[in-house]
Amino acid sequence: MSPQALTAPIVVRRQDAQSGNARNNPAITTAAYFSNFAAGHLVGTSIASHPAGEECGSHNHRGAVEQFMVIGGRGIIEVDGVRHEVGVEDCVVVPVGATHNLIGVSRDEPFRVVCTFVMAPGHEDDTTPWKATSA
Repeated sequence: MSPQALTAPIVVRRQDAQSGNARNNPAITTAAYFSNFAAGHLVGTSIASHPAGEECGSHNHRGAVEQFMVIGGRGIIEVDGVRHEVGVEDCVVVPVGATHNLIGVSRDEPFRVVCTFVMAPGHEDDTTPWKATSA
């Protein structure tokens, strides 16, 4: 069963985003603006805030491309073993299935990243339920 296309825009205000913590590290705070796991697909947007030295842990995602846009601080985004030092307004796009990790390095402010998941082409009819997998 393919997910349904949007028929109207989705607007989520900051005060309505779901606050929480990263799955593997409670020191990392998150604000989930939108997520849709319909038919097993992962689509959504959140903001993660990593204090210096804190990381989400190496993992990958089946069926989704993930894009990171840095909006605060500095950090490292590691993709398939290659470390990329990034700062404000840098963007990293992680291919479907690639192992990745985010690490905060700035001491003066948290490493803040907008994380956006988009269903990868070719996975539209994959009904296997999504789940994060460790590297």
